[in-house]
Formats: sequence, structure tokens, C-alpha cells
Amino acid sequence: MNTITTRVAASLLAAGAALGLSLATAAPALAHDELADYGLEIDNASGDLTAITMTFSDKVLEVGTEIAVVDEDGKNRTDGAPEIQDTTVRQPLSAPLAAGNYSVNWRAVSSDGHPIEGLLAFSVADDGHPEWIP
Repeated sequence: MNTITTRVAASLLAAGAALGLSLATAAPALAHDELADYGLEIDNASGDLTAITMTFSDKVLEVGTEIAVVDEDGKNRTDGAPEIQDTTVRQPLSAPLAAGNYSVNWRAVSSDGHPIEGLLAFSVADDGHPEWIP
């Protein structure tokens, strides 16, 4: 090989090594927290649905976290602010809820400060038994 070819090859090799090193040491992209699970809390004595519970993949910040549980007439059926403990958010409801369909519009602020939101739905049967609507 001549000197110019050797220098070009050495430069390309050095550039490739530098690129490989920078990619190997780059921090991975962080995903936002997400809703991991949710449930319906029922009072054992009365059988009434008393709260919605949501579990997230990481801690939730209190600022900006909101949950609205809306009945078929558009009335919000929550009772007070969401209660946040680490990764769990509990939203008390004004019980008893009448038979019908309800939407759960939620917004939480994840541990990285970004808002996440979603929509869930459940129904309450004539006998008061609630269940999630897929």
C-alpha cells in the first residue's frame, strides 16, 4: 500500500472506532412511565364501588395528576382529589353509583415530569356489581 492509502485507511479505522465507542457509551433512551394495572375497590359491607385504583410503572407526582369518573349524564362522580402513594393512585368515588356506564378519564404526571393520560370504562349492573369494559 502506498502512504496515502495507508493514511486514508488509518483515518477511516480511527473514525469507525470513535463512532463505535460513542455508540457503546451512549445512555439508552428512557421510556415514560405507564399505567401497569387498574382496579375497582368495593366496600365489603355495602358492596358499593368506593374507588378506582391505578398502579403505574414508577412513582407518580401529585402536581397535575387528575382523574374524572363521568356517568352517562356527564356528571363527575369522584369524591375529592386523587390519593397518591408511590406508584399507586386511588380515586375515591361518590357512592353508591347508579347502574350504567362510566368513563374514567385520567392524567398523571410520571416520575420524569411528563404527563401521561388515558381513558378507561366500566359499567355498574342493576345489582350494583361493577366490571371493566374492554
